[in-house]
Amino acid sequence: MIGIDPRVDFACKLLLGNPSHPAITIHFLNSVLGGNPRITEVQFRNPIVERRYEEDKLSILDILATDDHGRLIDIEIQTTLQAGLAERLAYYAATQLADQIGEGDQYSDIRSVIGICILDAVLYAEPDQLHFDFQLRTSNGLPLTDCLQIHLLQLPKYVRPTNNRIPEDPISQWIHFFSIRGKFDSRSVV
Repeated sequence: MIGIDPRVDFACKLLLGNPSHPAITIHFLNSVLGGNPRITEVQFRNPIVERRYEEDKLSILDILATDDHGRLIDIEIQTTLQAGLAERLAYYAATQLADQIGEGDQYSDIRSVIGICILDAVLYAEPDQLHFDFQLRTSNGLPLTDCLQIHLLQLPKYVRPTNNRIPEDPISQWIHFFSIRGKFDSRSVV
C-alpha cells in the first residue's frame, strides 16, 4: 500500500489519462460503457478547450480522449459536490459536441460525445444506484440520437461486499477500487 488516493485529480489523470498505459483507460471505458461497441484503442487529446471568442469560458477537462469508434470521451473526477455540477457536465459534453463542426460541415459528421464523472459525493439520493447513464431520449425511452451521453458514478453509494470478495462485474470493480482507496491506513501496513 503506497497511500495514493486515485480520487485526487493528479493521481486519477495519471491512472486513466496516461498515454503509456492505455489498456487501463480502455478497461475503465469498456466497464462504464458496457463494452458495446468494444473499445480497443484510445488516443489522448489536449484537455484544454480553447475559447473561440474572448468572452467564451475557458474549460480545462481532466482527461479527454477519442476511442477507436471516433467518440470523444471526457473523464472527470470530483471529490466534492459543487453547485452546478450537473450543468457543468452538460456544458463540457455540449461544448465537445458543438466544436466538431463549422460552416459548411454536415451534421451527420458529428461524432458522439461521452462524459464520465467519478463523483465522491451524492448528487442523486434516489434512486439507490451507483451508475447513472443520461442520454437524449423521450420519457418512453425512444432515442433521439446517441451523440450525447453523460455517465455519473456516485462512489459513496457503494456498499462493500460483506463476504470480502471483490465484485465480479467490471463497473463494480472500478467503483470498488475508487471507493476503498483511502480506507487503509498506510501506517498499519507492514
